Amino acid sequence: MAHTPRNQSEKATLAARRAWCYLVLVLISFLCLFFFYVLVINSTRTHFEIQKGFSLLPGKSLITNFQNVLADANIPVITGIRNSLIVSACSAAFSALTAYGIYAYNFKFKKAAFAIILLIMTMPTQVSALGFLQLITKMGLKNSFIPLILPSIAAPTVFFFMKQYLDASLP
Repeated sequence: MAHTPRNQSEKATLAARRAWCYLVLVLISFLCLFFFYVLVINSTRTHFEIQKGFSLLPGKSLITNFQNVLADANIPVITGIRNSLIVSACSAAFSALTAYGIYAYNFKFKKAAFAIILLIMTMPTQVSALGFLQLITKMGLKNSFIPLILPSIAAPTVFFFMKQYLDASLP
């Protein structure tokens, strides 16, 4: 429970602390958002305009720059977006199905399965990355989506949030 100020000096101290906190939060927000603003502004300028120096005003080359990026064969933007959508949709769908299966069905090792999936969250990905890469290479699945989608059947983070949502929402 919050402490209620009793006299005028406590109210003034509380107001000063709040003002200081809001000032710090505004400053941090500005620092975080400023670089995104510069990114957007520079995306509207030509190479020559960017090399001339910093500007807060947008340029007139946004559409030209966008067309150049999409037409560049060295950077397959559309293919990358498509691949990301496929992998993320499959990951979310399979994790949601896993969470629903553990939520809805009663089976012998239900609590153990839940605990094992949560324990996987504690292990950094880098620990098992090299072994996983060697396994995928031996199986001949190097240039496919299967190594990206298959481990996400029980992606711990998505699974945990979906399971918590199901526990809170469904009877």
